Amino acid sequence: MNFDVVIPLKTSLLSIAITRTIPSIISNISYDKIYILTKKSNFKELESTFKGKITCLDEDKICKHLTLDNIKEYFKNRNENPERAGWYFQQFLKLSVSKLHFISNLYLVWDADAVALNPINFFTQNNKIYFEKNKEFHEPYFEIIEKILDLKKQVNFSFIAEHLVFNKKLVITILNKISKKETWWLDILDNITSENLSKSGFSEYELYGNYVSKFHKNEIEFRHLNKTRKGIKYLGEKPSIRGLKLFSSAFDYMSFERWHKKYKPLPLRYMIVFFVILFGWVKKYVKLMISSFYSII
Repeated sequence: MNFDVVIPLKTSLLSIAITRTIPSIISNISYDKIYILTKKSNFKELESTFKGKITCLDEDKICKHLTLDNIKEYFKNRNENPERAGWYFQQFLKLSVSKLHFISNLYLVWDADAVALNPINFFTQNNKIYFEKNKEFHEPYFEIIEKILDLKKQVNFSFIAEHLVFNKKLVITILNKISKKETWWLDILDNITSENLSKSGFSEYELYGNYVSKFHKNEIEFRHLNKTRKGIKYLGEKPSIRGLKLFSSAFDYMSFERWHKKYKPLPLRYMIVFFVILFGWVKKYVKLMISSFYSII
C-alpha cells in the first residue's frame, strides 16, 4: 500500500536525523514521499543533503495558529511551565498533517531520533495496518481521551511507539469530534488538568490507537517489533555505522532518546551491549520459530 512518511524534527535532533534517521528510512522503508516538519531555518541543510529526496514543510504553517510560540503563550496564561510546550506541539503537528491535501491518505509518522536497522513492513498480506504493542501505561492519557471523545481505554497495552501509520480520514473524523474550531488543539489543552499539563497530559498515539481499536478494529493487526529506546546508552549520541550494523542482528530499530546517558566505564558498556544484543537476538528468533510453527499447523 502507498503511504508518505512524516517526520517532525526539532533542531536539536537535526544531526542524527540527517546522518542516521532519514538515510535509514530511505534504505529500509518503501514509501512514496518523505515530509520533514521543521523550522524554516533547517531547510537549507536538509535540502542540500538529500537533494530532492525529501520535502521540508514549515512547522509553523501546518495548521492555522498552531505554533510553538502560541503553545508556550497558552502555558504562561495558565501559569504553567512552558518547557513541555514542544512536546505537545509535535503531537499536534502529527495530527494536523491529516488536513494537508497533498499528504497521502495513509501516512507513517516516524520519530526523528529512531533509526530503522532492517527493512520494516507496515501492512499484512491482506492490507491491514500493523499497530505496535507496548507496555507503557499513564492514566492521564486515558482521562483526557474520555473527556474529549467519551472513549475508554480499549486494550490492555499501549500504542505509544516510535512510529504509527495514520489514516487521514480517521484522524479528521477524530479532530471533528473533539472540536469544530480551527484551533481544535486548544480544546485538548483546555481539558488537561493543571496537574498534568506541565507533565504528560496527552498522547496522540493513545488517542488514535484506542479510537481505531473501538471503531475500526477489523482494519488493524497488532504486533511487537524488536526495538530498544536506549541507543545513546549503547552507542552514544553519534552512533557509528558499524555499531548500528551490530544491533541490526537483533533489533528492527532503535531510538536515541537524549534522557538516556551512556554507560561507563567502557568495559562494562561492552558487556552490557553484548548481553542486550544476545537477548534481542534470542527474542527475535523465538518469535520467528513460533510464527513458523503456527503457519504450519
